[in-house]
Amino acid sequence: LGELRGRRADGTEFALEASISEVRVQNKRIFTAIVRDVSERKQLRETLEQRAEYLHRLNALHQAMLAASSAEAIAQTVLDRLPELIGYSHSAILLPDARAQALVVLAVYPTTGKYLKPGMRFPLDLIKDKPGFRSSFLTGNMELIPDLAVARLPRPLLKTLEREKICSVLD
Repeated sequence: LGELRGRRADGTEFALEASISEVRVQNKRIFTAIVRDVSERKQLRETLEQRAEYLHRLNALHQAMLAASSAEAIAQTVLDRLPELIGYSHSAILLPDARAQALVVLAVYPTTGKYLKPGMRFPLDLIKDKPGFRSSFLTGNMELIPDLAVARLPRPLLKTLEREKICSVLD
């Protein structure tokens, strides 16, 4: 019969599978119906399909990263493909340049950003309001700050990130 919907005693609906068989006994037709609740199996199947699609996208990202010819190309590839994996609309990768004492914009998504462009530099000496912040960028000891409202960044960088609708940062 295929997939059907059933109703539990409490009124909630669920996916069910039913099969009906017929047997003749002494010229009488006897029908047997077997009904199974398949809602858990259906949910597991959907979860597996979603994870398989996610893994397929991760593999495609991995292949694209391997094909990239520079750190900038790798960064841009990651930013271009991550929205479909984790669902965000704006992002940027900024890396510390210890020699220049600056944060360098490596890549931006979307690439049509008005205010933030690859290659832009933000001097680290603008970062004065948080002890240890400068050294954390230079040494790589950072944590994700999901809300720019609580990040202590140089005002020009903060304004630029806000205009680009980027709302989280590594701190």
